[in-house]
Amino acid sequence: MMYVRLMAFAVLGSFAFGPAGLAQGGAREEIAALGCAACHADLQTAGLRPAPDLRRTVPLIDPGFLEAFIASPHAAQPGTRMPELLGAMPPEERALAAAELSAFLRTETNAEGMEASADADASAERGQRLFHEVGCVMCHGPMAATDGASRVPVGPEGARSLEHVADKYGTNALATFLLDPLRHRPSGLMPDMQLSRGEAADLAVYLSPAAPKDAEAVPESALAAAGRERFRVLQCGSCHAGFDAAGETFAAPAARDVFAGCLADEPGPGVPQYALTDEERSAFREVLPTLGTPLTSAEHIASTLGALRCTSCHVREDAGGVPQRLDAYLVTDEPDLGDHARRPPNLTGVGAKLRPAWMERVLLDGASVRPYMHTRMPVFGADNVGHLPALFAEVDGEASLELPAETGENEREARDAAHKMLGVTGLGCVTCHTFNGKPAPSFQGLDLLTAPERLQERWFRDLLVSPQKKLPGIVMPESWPGGVAALDDVLEGSTDRQIAAIWHYLRLGTSARDPRGIYQPQWNLDVEDRPVVYRGRSRVAGFRGIAVGFPAGIHYAFDAQNGSLAAIWRGDFVSVNWNGQGAGDFYPRTEATALPRDVAWLEQITDDTPWPLRPITTEEEPINADPTYPRQHGYRFHGYRLDAYGVPTIRYEVNGVAIEDRITPIELDGRYLLRRQISLGTDAATSLTLRLLSGPIEPLGGGRYRSGGVIVGTPEGSARSRPIAGSSEGEQELLIDLRMPAGRTSLEISYDLGN
Repeated sequence: MMYVRLMAFAVLGSFAFGPAGLAQGGAREEIAALGCAACHADLQTAGLRPAPDLRRTVPLIDPGFLEAFIASPHAAQPGTRMPELLGAMPPEERALAAAELSAFLRTETNAEGMEASADADASAERGQRLFHEVGCVMCHGPMAATDGASRVPVGPEGARSLEHVADKYGTNALATFLLDPLRHRPSGLMPDMQLSRGEAADLAVYLSPAAPKDAEAVPESALAAAGRERFRVLQCGSCHAGFDAAGETFAAPAARDVFAGCLADEPGPGVPQYALTDEERSAFREVLPTLGTPLTSAEHIASTLGALRCTSCHVREDAGGVPQRLDAYLVTDEPDLGDHARRPPNLTGVGAKLRPAWMERVLLDGASVRPYMHTRMPVFGADNVGHLPALFAEVDGEASLELPAETGENEREARDAAHKMLGVTGLGCVTCHTFNGKPAPSFQGLDLLTAPERLQERWFRDLLVSPQKKLPGIVMPESWPGGVAALDDVLEGSTDRQIAAIWHYLRLGTSARDPRGIYQPQWNLDVEDRPVVYRGRSRVAGFRGIAVGFPAGIHYAFDAQNGSLAAIWRGDFVSVNWNGQGAGDFYPRTEATALPRDVAWLEQITDDTPWPLRPITTEEEPINADPTYPRQHGYRFHGYRLDAYGVPTIRYEVNGVAIEDRITPIELDGRYLLRRQISLGTDAATSLTLRLLSGPIEPLGGGRYRSGGVIVGTPEGSARSRPIAGSSEGEQELLIDLRMPAGRTSLEISYDLGN
């Protein structure tokens, strides 16, 4: 049925930069977001943010809304950056053109099905709480229920309206989009809020409370064929790639006349029409002649932060921050820790505070050390924010400081001193801070062991000497007031020696002894009638380990940091060190068979290419020397989902290939082994190599190989072994080369611990 939008909107504040952002490149960023360089070659210096991927977005959109949006984008979705292309047509022709284009797109973008669903367990009440706590309100404004079915924004002027969402998406489609928005809209303007499947479903039923829309009939072929021609003639492929009907991209004239074309007060026929205000049009006219002048690094930072609305939450150089009217939506589980436990951190001087590698983890992987803060750090994608760590370091960087480590006989004294200072008989740091995942006796401040990985040494020292100067309002006592040590009987009362001792003690990582006052229960986690999943640190699976136990008595651990199956064992499941999901260490309770923990997948390699090995941490070198190692090789972890029986399917990607990894026990000759079913999806033909084993490998025939205590079964003829360069005699690695067409490819592997 034809969708009719019986509403008119005034588009106010539709773009994000505002007049204050002009000098810092805000208008330049908006030129990139609008895709001006897709047509105007002379605007390439402004950059080009990719348009939505229609191959992924169209299957999610209600067909009626899609048709109405194509006919009149700004009426259907106020604030959209999509220009109006059919406005000069008579109403009847416009409606026909929209129907044809909609039919073409729907026939060209067949989806395999929704990846998430808003099932009966989804809760609009939970969705409402999520929307108002995790950060959605900072860009979209608070939402108020009207008639129990629809919700309208009541936020500040300029908030991105969501009034169209219930018309645009069914609940299942919206849940799929929210689960991985960058996959559908890679520009980063709608970031990934790191939602679980359940959270995405809860938000979907809150924002789009109507029942999921029924599938529409396949469009008529004649209508779709006409739409293909429209797509070519209108040169939609200038912005939206991936269609063989794209034809030549549009080559617009040089954007020199700032009063003509798209920027004319009244754009003429055939010119894309954006819903620009007079203020926005003036800002563009002012910035266009300056595009040949590169931004300074500081301007580039400000431009990016403004375009992605980072300053809706963060302050930098007295700009931005959460407005008072939204302050109540900043929530924490630790209110006694003050505003620093609920407010996103100040970004002024962040390049002097944080190590670049940690900034990369925060920006690209969503790393966080404040589990008590409900507002989440969104993930915007490497293409959109990958440049920021280096720019922050350049603009904010200070002269480096190396806190000296004690050596010789003094090393033990320094460690004992740090152990005392951190504990309740010293400075009492663990009274308010967790340590190695173990809870503090009072407040649960961020884990002390994360400091060396995150912080620059100079900033760490300055914080300890003068916490209120570095972080005004922080609930942290001064233990070295005025630079003078409060404990004058420790390390000769030397402030420098005491702070250096604490720093190097924390660098010991998980091998550091727990200071006095840390709560350290240990208990056994057993498997009964359902699988058990436990996340935490582990000597067999690294910092981001996932242990999965089965009632059949065979279990495995997965290293989510590097994307590898790390260990298998039989018998009892694991011991954990305190009560809490993902809270701390877990240990297999019987001897585990270890598997390679390096990245498991690479782009297909030759026999001459050595497999890149993970950085190894030791007691002497406890800090990961290369935290970006897995990302350098294309690996991204996307979590896992549980089926009705509680079995997890682990989700990750390698170089754009989406991988689902499911491991279950199967019975063979009276014993259980593990069956690993891997499903790989790709939009274009590609190749990957999977590494299964390393060490002495014995071929057993029929695609089976023995290494140590495990026998690995592969599809016969699929695997190859090769010597490991530079290793001792007999050391090999077992590889499978996968050549995948577009679509989905499956692989099955078994792991047998024998008798």
